[in-house]
Amino acid sequence: MDGGTVLEDAQIMAKRAEQAGASLIHTWAGWHESPKPMLPMSVPRGAFVYLAEAMKKIINVPVMTGGRINDPRLASDIIRDGRADLVHFGRPFLADPHFPKKAMKGDFDDINMCIACSRCFDAMTTRGPVVCSVNAGLGQEGNPLEKAEKSRKILIIGGGPAGMEAARVATLRGHKVTLWEKNDHLGGNLITASLAPHKEETNCLTDYLKNQMKKLKINIQ
Repeated sequence: MDGGTVLEDAQIMAKRAEQAGASLIHTWAGWHESPKPMLPMSVPRGAFVYLAEAMKKIINVPVMTGGRINDPRLASDIIRDGRADLVHFGRPFLADPHFPKKAMKGDFDDINMCIACSRCFDAMTTRGPVVCSVNAGLGQEGNPLEKAEKSRKILIIGGGPAGMEAARVATLRGHKVTLWEKNDHLGGNLITASLAPHKEETNCLTDYLKNQMKKLKINIQ
């Protein structure tokens, strides 16, 4: 942004903050008012790590990066390669509150990845409840799914995102689920949605739900 803070300005401020006793410097590129997109899918993963790299060249305290980092393996690579000392996460924890535990165990395919759709931010700007496109249970973490009093046989028609999520939840509640899909693949309209420019990460939700079908051994016909 013309007249805004540039990297060199931020480096001066970081150096002075370190001299004043700061124990950590957190880097970020801007906010929603910026004319350059900060958060949607069109922004490459790890797009702002270069800011942390620049800070590490001129200060000695730990430097944190974040923004468009939704995969723990990418975060691990950033730290391993010395590009930053810490990585922060925000939206990925809305998409999957068990993200840290799954990452520590190496269960990467079991992580419901944030797809950077920014729906959560849309909700906040309208002062509505925070919602997530990939996690319908957001805000209900204190109310885990309970087993049904009676197990039933359930037939779900359609292997799109709604059908797979219904199959996942019903199975976790103890029902015996059969999922019918007329095509030779699962995903429904998510497949089409991922074809648009900069929408490739929609595939993360497709992959997660397909992995859940395999993990839960749901009968797919």
